[in-house]
Amino acid sequence: MPYIGRGPQQSGAFRILDDISTGGSGFNGARTSFALTVGNAALTVGLPETLLIAVDGVVQEAGSAYTISGSNIVFTAAPQADATFWGVELGDVGGLADRATKQDADDDTTKIATTSWVQDELDTYAADTAAFTNKTFDADATGNNLTNIEVANLKSGVLDIDLSDAAGTDTTLASAKAIKTQLDTKATTTQLNTKAPLASPVFTTSIKITAASEPSSPTEGQIYYNSTDKVAYVYNGTDWKALNSPPIFAATGGTLDTSVSGYRIHKFYTAGNGTSTNDFVATGAAGEVEYLIVAGGGGGAYSNSAGGGGGGGWLTATGFAVAVGTFAVTVGAGGAGWVSGGTTSTVGGNSVFSSITSTGGGYGGNYSKDGGDGGSGGGAGTDYGEGVSGESQGNSGGDSTHNSGNNDGGGGGGGAAGAGSVGTTSAGGAGGAGRASSITGSSVLYAGGGGGGRHSGNAGAAGTGGGGTGGYGVTLGTDGTDNLGGGGGGGGSSPGGDGGNGIVIIKYAV
Repeated sequence: MPYIGRGPQQSGAFRILDDISTGGSGFNGARTSFALTVGNAALTVGLPETLLIAVDGVVQEAGSAYTISGSNIVFTAAPQADATFWGVELGDVGGLADRATKQDADDDTTKIATTSWVQDELDTYAADTAAFTNKTFDADATGNNLTNIEVANLKSGVLDIDLSDAAGTDTTLASAKAIKTQLDTKATTTQLNTKAPLASPVFTTSIKITAASEPSSPTEGQIYYNSTDKVAYVYNGTDWKALNSPPIFAATGGTLDTSVSGYRIHKFYTAGNGTSTNDFVATGAAGEVEYLIVAGGGGGAYSNSAGGGGGGGWLTATGFAVAVGTFAVTVGAGGAGWVSGGTTSTVGGNSVFSSITSTGGGYGGNYSKDGGDGGSGGGAGTDYGEGVSGESQGNSGGDSTHNSGNNDGGGGGGGAAGAGSVGTTSAGGAGGAGRASSITGSSVLYAGGGGGGRHSGNAGAAGTGGGGTGGYGVTLGTDGTDNLGGGGGGGGSSPGGDGGNGIVIIKYAV
């Protein structure tokens, strides 16, 4: 293209670009990207502003009319096929350059680095490995130096292997591993045991365990605050007690029954023959209890006119005063039935609580022996036994016809609520009825008399409340019921039944 005046020459930092408008890769009205060369050598350009470009004599605006991509110039609009091209690399003009050198610390001149130069520098630094071995750093500009830190240690998190090395200093950073090692080594069980015991804790703020009702499965000494009634409670091993309340009556012993709401019930009883002894232990404060004391039932007789055993003595009361202390409880065993070759049946054992004694039931008699006295008397053979007088423990046994022949029936044993029936020439007498108690929350009959036996014919019926049925012929008299204190049935021509064991029940409000 023509120039006005003298054309530019490559001089100093200026270089004239090769013409890109002609040839096979020149302007054709469609192509926008062209390779830049100077003397047929590829030209790497950092910024488009380092070039002065004219198309058809019109200077193009850098960054708008064209951009630079590596060694290529890319026009926004494709030049016409017959358009002319002129270009100059400006070189180091006004601080612009296609490359840069590292700037010295005291060099405050303005230099602009090309993108390619910056990338090269970054690639070079990324490949370097920083080494800090035995270096000293002022980490926070306060003079607290971190010394002897190695890169390997920084990467692994181990800065110190023994806390003892850092004793008395604040310049050594211990790792988690070092702390664990120190604890494992130093805080041994032996060392901890040699230390003085911890002082009782002093709390500067309140501690509370709040619940709307008492916690389940408590342990002795556990405390909680009831958010409903606004009272704190402590568990004494048996019951929850208000912390601000005075000591109250409580007890241990026997088999505990809490099925009746608002009460605790202690049951003392035994299975099989033999007297059982246990203790009722009252704690906290004096109180009042309700009791039921039933003695063992008497044994039934054997042979002609065999009387039934009397039911055990039956005693009950409420408001019985109990001081703090230990009270022996005895549960009477049932009396033995009269067997072939024996001399007599036996009375039931007494049951005892504190100063109260309930008398065992009387044994049954036969044609040659009177019935025995007891809580309730034994049924007659020749005469009946009497119940304990003056204490309302029971009733007398039933009489008989006093006939030594085989056709006579023995009298029924007395029961806590009624006397035994009279034996006749056709049947043994029925046992006396037992007496009901609801101390356990439901009505239960106790201390019924045993039915009288007969050599042949009809035997006497059992008294309600655990009495045994009378026997006849080869049928034995049955045993009284354990833990109800029933009398044994008379045996007729067969052995008599044993009396049932007694029971002691103690109840109080909680």
